[in-house]
Amino acid sequence: MIKEFFSRKRNIEERKEFFKKIKKYLIKTGDSTYTYNDPLFQETMHSLTGAYDESVHKFCIPSEIQKRKYLLDLFSGFGYNAAAALELNPGLKIDMIEKNPEILALGLLIPEVCEAHKIIKAVIESSLHDIGFIKNRVYETPKNIRLFVEDALNFRYENNYDVIFHDAYSPKRNWKPYSLIFFKKLYKVLDENGVLLTYSSSSPMRSSLLEVGFYIGGTEAYKRKRSGTIASKRDLKLKNLSREEERVISLTDLGIPYVKNRDDLREKLRNKVLFSSSVKLCFENIYNFGEKFQITDREKNKAERSIKKMELTKKEIIYVVCPQYEKCICGKCSRRYENTTERIKEMRHRLLKLKGINVKDFITHFFERFKTNKSIISI
Repeated sequence: MIKEFFSRKRNIEERKEFFKKIKKYLIKTGDSTYTYNDPLFQETMHSLTGAYDESVHKFCIPSEIQKRKYLLDLFSGFGYNAAAALELNPGLKIDMIEKNPEILALGLLIPEVCEAHKIIKAVIESSLHDIGFIKNRVYETPKNIRLFVEDALNFRYENNYDVIFHDAYSPKRNWKPYSLIFFKKLYKVLDENGVLLTYSSSSPMRSSLLEVGFYIGGTEAYKRKRSGTIASKRDLKLKNLSREEERVISLTDLGIPYVKNRDDLREKLRNKVLFSSSVKLCFENIYNFGEKFQITDREKNKAERSIKKMELTKKEIIYVVCPQYEKCICGKCSRRYENTTERIKEMRHRLLKLKGINVKDFITHFFERFKTNKSIISI
């Protein structure tokens, strides 16, 4: 329908009238902006609490976009993220990447959410015209913003960015944009003082970021229980994750990064090298030190069985989680661990050490121990 409409030259008024006909296929979100429920992924493109609102509060504000110079806007969709960033920072240079021309064309039809949205529409229009998807232009194209109608996973990245917005569908629908190999590409093009933002709080996604060298932290939760994720190449004093989140990533099978055959790795490592994800909160409850988490007797019994399988003692458990405390509680530390990234890496190292494994690279260990083909990290 969209492609057919744009197969002829269309002026602004024709586009507005056509939107009235097709808006029944869209969803109006809490801030009166529109999103689309993608039948392929069975997921809406934006938060139902507010599509544009999400761009401002989950990407622009935590990235301190006013201070940034060059944005890489991945999985651009309707262009809300780029529009919000440009509205807050008119001098910003932007590269946008979106592979679906019909989604981009739909972005031309939705009502403008701010003045900067007109500029983003002009960029979308120009790129779609260049590839022959639409027949005419009605906007003047700016020089400091580009849109590449390509697959971000296969794109040849050459520039250096001080901020990256990563806004793909959720990992449970499509894990490849959150994979180890894709984050390796992004690490190379992020400035030393830059930041990468995603709305996702997925543990394997955060583990993927850590594994390629990023520091990670959480953004302020906005209209949801869990925070998004912010990453950097240097220690920029990012907001720490909760103790629960740190333990999930470092000690359980949920902390295995997104790689091919990941489910097989989880099965092999569970209760042999790593804890089951179902016991992520239970160390302190069982051994009665530090703060207490609320769990049921059934959960406690399950945790005790898992720890028995892991063949770890109370003393060893205290040694593993000690990096999370302000003062040493295991009697073996020579330093304290100041941030989420340091604590996750040290807890993981200690657990692997107790299991007789002395490796620096978590994923490399998996490859060697289970003789997994290197294609495991391929997209």
